[in-house]
Amino acid sequence: MAIRPLVSHLDPLLRTPSQTVDPVSPEVRAAVRDLWETLATQKGVALAAPQIGLSLRL
Repeated sequence: MAIRPLVSHLDPLLRTPSQTVDPVSPEVRAAVRDLWETLATQKGVALAAPQIGLSLRL
């Protein structure tokens, strides 16, 4: 688990289509944990994978 930095609003990753993933793979489950842990440190109510640098459709 890790707290990931948020990407800049200018990052091209935010404008590219995200990849469909297998929801039960260990890598995807780890990415979801990172997403939740990162969200817990921010003053927001939602966070998408591309906002933490992951081009994944979670």
